[in-house]
Parts: sequence; structure tokens; C-alpha cells
Amino acid sequence: MAQPPLKQLTTICTSKPAPLTTFLFIIIICLLGFYTLHFSTSSLSATSSPRNSLRFQQLFLSSASNYTVASYLRSLTLHPHLAGTEPSSETARYVESHFRDLGLETHSIQFDALLSYPKYASLSARLSNGSVVNIPSSENIQGV
Repeated sequence: MAQPPLKQLTTICTSKPAPLTTFLFIIIICLLGFYTLHFSTSSLSATSSPRNSLRFQQLFLSSASNYTVASYLRSLTLHPHLAGTEPSSETARYVESHFRDLGLETHSIQFDALLSYPKYASLSARLSNGSVVNIPSSENIQGV
């Protein structure tokens, strides 16, 4: 009894692609290569030029001392500044004014963000004997 000849199995890897598919694949690879090589060097902004980079580095190093860094840090951490509050806006204006004083171009943008803060905060300690001690908090959450 003669067996029918076995069909040769073909898969994506073993089948020969159509000439149009090969042509399109080569065109896509060439276009991607062209855009990658062409736009990687031509899209540099004015702030990323070597001259500006050196200027910013010298500006940063000349304005940084232990005293100035300590005073900036002290000013920025003196008061809490939760996002979306007036102290947060004051902190942003402080940083913006210092950048402007250093000769940097600055701008700020107003936007609305969804920020969830609690209406009431409390702190209590539950002791091992079962008693609860309420600890008063000096944080002000109103107006947030």
C-alpha cells in the first residue's frame, strides 16, 4: 500500500516572502535609518550648544558656595509648601526670581491639578495597656 507523499510544512520562517513584502520592509528600514541619523543631530536646541553648556556650568560653579547653598536650602525649607497652596506658589516665585537674577530665561505656567488632601488630621498613640493618647498637631490643613 503506497502512502501519499507528505506535504512539506511551511511556517513564517521557512516560507519565502512575497517580493512586495521584502521591498516594503527594506524601504521602511531605510526610512527609519535616515530619520534616526538625520534628526538625531539636527534637532539640538539653542540651549544644548557647547557654548551655552559651558556658560551654564561656569554660572553654576561661580554662584555656588557653602553659604549660598545653605541660604537657598534654608529659604526653600523654612515653611511647608504643599502643592496647590499659596506657599507653594511663593516657593516657585522664589526659585524663578533667583534663576532670573542669574541671567537664565524663566517662565511659569498656571495649571489645574487634581490634588487630594485630608480635611482633618489627627495623631494618636495606642499604648500596650489599651489606652489611647491624642497628640495635638500644630499642622494647619485648612485652606488646602
